[in-house]
Amino acid sequence: MYIDSTYLLTALYKSCHHSYFIVKKVTKILIVLVLHEIGIMGDHIHMKFAKTLMTILGIWPVKLTGWKMILYNTYFYTSYVYYILYDISQGAMVFIEKGDFLETAGNLGVLIVYVINIYKVYLCRSVAIRDIIREIEIKESLILKSNDEMIKKIYYSHVNSALLSARYYVCLGSVGISLYFISPIVNNLIEKTTENKYLIFNSWFPFDSDKHYVYAYLIQFFGGFYGYAYIVYAGAFFFGILTYCVGQIKILQHTFRNINKYIAQRARKDDGLTQKQSQEMFVKLCIREHQHIIRLVERLDNCIKTFMLLEFLTSSFQLSLVVYQILQSSGFGIERVKVIDYLITLCSQLFIFYWNAHTIIIESTGLAQAIFESDWYTLNKEAKEMLLFVMRRAQKPIGISIGPIYKVKVDALIGIFKAIYSYVAIIQK
Repeated sequence: MYIDSTYLLTALYKSCHHSYFIVKKVTKILIVLVLHEIGIMGDHIHMKFAKTLMTILGIWPVKLTGWKMILYNTYFYTSYVYYILYDISQGAMVFIEKGDFLETAGNLGVLIVYVINIYKVYLCRSVAIRDIIREIEIKESLILKSNDEMIKKIYYSHVNSALLSARYYVCLGSVGISLYFISPIVNNLIEKTTENKYLIFNSWFPFDSDKHYVYAYLIQFFGGFYGYAYIVYAGAFFFGILTYCVGQIKILQHTFRNINKYIAQRARKDDGLTQKQSQEMFVKLCIREHQHIIRLVERLDNCIKTFMLLEFLTSSFQLSLVVYQILQSSGFGIERVKVIDYLITLCSQLFIFYWNAHTIIIESTGLAQAIFESDWYTLNKEAKEMLLFVMRRAQKPIGISIGPIYKVKVDALIGIFKAIYSYVAIIQK
């Protein structure tokens, strides 16, 4: 059985080697096509940065047709399957290779994140997420076409917030993966070793990795790149969606606080309506918008809550392995710096995601306060009753769930960090 597996893996690696130049040419064509489409397509302002990142991975639902779309999908599925096979080989190494515990902890700490991100990428390509992206695009065009500068200001502030978080996270992750790529080359040059050469990760190959070092390094390079990209780029993508949800709630809060102003504007457009009718009609529009936001968050929650549960259950253990690796390494060389950067990247992802998800909960309940701060008492009885209904609904916060057990809140994040200490103490013993 072992011989058969080795034969199959050897054949797989050889086929990858022979197809390298073909893939290189196809990738160049694909990059030109994608960049061209990004240039001519109507850009998302809110999701523009995330769109560029996800298009590089073949995940973003681009508006291509014919052979261009076939090529785009082929690129994604080829890289995705390669990434899955790479994760399988890395997972086998944790059990097959007899290295010291520090090496095993380092490999396992990376592997856990990589495996979970197989499911995350699947979610990013799901119909539910595509519908949310399309909805954001439609809603954004309506906001930007409006003449309300205050609503635009609120929208742009959350665009900038999402962009700042995404750029920080991508820069941090890019530095980290670059150190992982560079460190084996630097170590080989410093030690001038000809045997047991350093690689990006401690891996098993069905061939002599010292004799075919370039191929071994490239296999790990592409696997590591897609692992990094699926973690970081997909993370930036979800930051954008969560920040968009927060922005929509803040816009609705602003509308409720200035409800009489917007009712007056609506009345000027609809001359045939009485004041009572204008008030009731506008409050109904606000209720529909509130229901729309609730459905949007619920759809997002239904899509990612299982992933959030998996991440919540594994984050503490996975981060504890990384912390253990830092504590056991000596000095402050490139090996330790890359692991520290990896730890900061993972913690930043958790913090930004949990913070934005927590903000959705807080701001959704803040709608009741926004109504209370308005001139609600000047409205007619029917309009006030409808506003009271909104206030009652706002007492039940909306948010993202960690499976069926808990909401994604800062409290849960603190629990993850507390558990790290316990895991590290157990591992050291």
